[in-house]
Amino acid sequence: MNDETHAQKEKANRTLIWLWVCVLASPLAWSLQLGIFYMLTGWACSHETAIPFHLVTVVTFLLALAAGVASWKRVRYPDPISTRTILTDRADVAEREMPGRSFLAVCGLILSGFFMLVMVIQWLPVLVLDPCI
Repeated sequence: MNDETHAQKEKANRTLIWLWVCVLASPLAWSLQLGIFYMLTGWACSHETAIPFHLVTVVTFLLALAAGVASWKRVRYPDPISTRTILTDRADVAEREMPGRSFLAVCGLILSGFFMLVMVIQWLPVLVLDPCI
């Protein structure tokens, strides 16, 4: 195996790892938000403040947003060297790239949007209600 083939396989493996990170980052961010909200409830009630909930929401939302942006970049430009897109050159991309990578990129994008919505919905009661309810 020559060095060029080895470098291409290594690049493909790194891309696949990043795609899985994009797919799993948003559910992980949501579960972190849920767990930390649960842990902070007693402390927030005793100190009569909801600021930690807002901070946790912002950090986890930004994590899910970063995963969504990374997925969108991979959907838009599956090959960093090429300017062809999955959205316009579907048949050409399918020939150059494994279809599973495109699927993972789209799944990462959809999951990021869904879990960002879930995080906002989970944050709404914190905005409206007292932490001690």
